[in-house]
Amino acid sequence: MTVTREISRPIVAPMQWQQYRAGARTALPLVPASVVFGLAFGAVIYTSTVDPVAGALSSVFMFAGAGQLAMVDQIDAGSPAVLVIMTGLVISARYALFSASLAPTMARFPRRWRLGLAFMLSDIVSVLCLRRTKIDPDPVRQRWYFLGVGTMFAGFNISGTVAGVALGSVLPASWQMQFVVPLILIAVVVPVIRDVPAVVAALVALTVVLVGRDLPSGSTIIVAALAGIAAGYLVPESKRKEPHGPPTLDEASQA
Repeated sequence: MTVTREISRPIVAPMQWQQYRAGARTALPLVPASVVFGLAFGAVIYTSTVDPVAGALSSVFMFAGAGQLAMVDQIDAGSPAVLVIMTGLVISARYALFSASLAPTMARFPRRWRLGLAFMLSDIVSVLCLRRTKIDPDPVRQRWYFLGVGTMFAGFNISGTVAGVALGSVLPASWQMQFVVPLILIAVVVPVIRDVPAVVAALVALTVVLVGRDLPSGSTIIVAALAGIAAGYLVPESKRKEPHGPPTLDEASQA
């Protein structure tokens, strides 16, 4: 009688878990700011006319940050549903730029991975993942790294929102929400500023964020982004040099 023995294999290979953990570690220093954003947004939901459950679920189904804030502002102002939706779409239009930048890389991923990772797309997740594409071309390692980054931000942001709604009575409703997203973004972008256009774009965007802090909810971010992009584009060709080159794989693994 012949006895066959099944060899059990791990569902996830060690290399894949290693990349997932690398992505999670990269995102970890920025997680507290993501939690603060979630808590503050939850507090805003608590003090608004938006149903608390619907507001908390918006972080699950939208995960759009500034777009969510702008929509809450419009709902509180009594705007019609069409205007509320259009406001969210306009403020979140920047995601089209991020997805276009990541499209060549993610085109090599299986369909289920593309759909899952796209769901977790955000400003910071996109920037961290774009950094990784410059130093690690392997699609398997890339997608597990992306998953580590995305789940860290999505998970803690959603948890923070739920906690903010639940603790809304003790959290200050006057938290300066317009500074949270720009500060997180600046924290990620600064380490990869390696040429003159990037420096100019970052400085202009930061200036607009500080000067335009009283702009309507959500619009500060998109105005700052557009101003930064325009400023970087206007830098003369003679100044467009990259003195340091892209970060190495060792540098990224230590991030």
